[in-house]
Amino acid sequence: MLRQAIALARAVAAVDSTVLITGESGTGKELIAQGIHQSSPRANGPLIMINCATVSENLQNAELFGHVKGAFTGAVRDRPGLFEAAHEGTLFLDEVAELGASAQATLLRAVQEGQINRIGEYQKRKVDVRIIAATHRDLDTAMRKRAFRTDLFFRLNVVNIALPPLRERDSDTLLLAQQFIAEYNRKMNKSITGLSDEVAQAFLNYTWPGNVRELRNVIESSVLLARGEVIEIGDLPACLLKQVPSVLKTAPRMAYRLGHAEVRRKISQALVKARGNRGEAAEMLGISRSTLWRRIKDFSLDD
Repeated sequence: MLRQAIALARAVAAVDSTVLITGESGTGKELIAQGIHQSSPRANGPLIMINCATVSENLQNAELFGHVKGAFTGAVRDRPGLFEAAHEGTLFLDEVAELGASAQATLLRAVQEGQINRIGEYQKRKVDVRIIAATHRDLDTAMRKRAFRTDLFFRLNVVNIALPPLRERDSDTLLLAQQFIAEYNRKMNKSITGLSDEVAQAFLNYTWPGNVRELRNVIESSVLLARGEVIEIGDLPACLLKQVPSVLKTAPRMAYRLGHAEVRRKISQALVKARGNRGEAAEMLGISRSTLWRRIKDFSLDD
């Protein structure tokens, strides 16, 4: 599913069509928008990004379209808006459904005409801007409730890229993880090659409520903490381990960062039951032999 979305993004990048990206928060809408811009003929122009939810409704028009001096209290000088800043480039309107009725009406006119007015002036200014909008909201419901304009929806929804939540992407999770590992290897001057089998299985079992954003953060933390060539369970942040109870049951040593004494006890018990056979002990614990060997050394159990 992610591959299909990426393929569609690559295809639409070559043309100037308006794009609407939909999906839950954190599914990678901003990444897709950046990819479209960087692969488009507008790549040398500006990419201006705004999260509409962060701008109060009474300031949305001024932020998008600018204003002239004296247009309202506090307008002490002329100020261009984001449409003008994005001229010959791309304007990414994240959480576009959070725009108020006035800003929606003005945005519709700007998309239709390719022109804008700064607040307080009558002169029309031509702008050459490619619009990419995104939202996590159900726009069908919003339109039925008259919270989002139907005519604006059809202007924005020329090409729709729907991003599924990470929990529905199966192996896409591991593909993204590998991409983030490569990214943070470069930033941190590390050489992590990938995920251990246990971590890969944990990632596939986890529901990722924070979607791609959460995965990126987990990889950043894990690459920083990793001591070996691959990311092991013990390298994952504790906040993630606490939320993977089903995986914790099958691999007790996943609690390594949560309680060293408990983990040491479980490893000792497994070694006793296996009469010192580390291969059998690793099977009992649900971990690889190399991981068990490392934990034995960490806890000085081979003394």
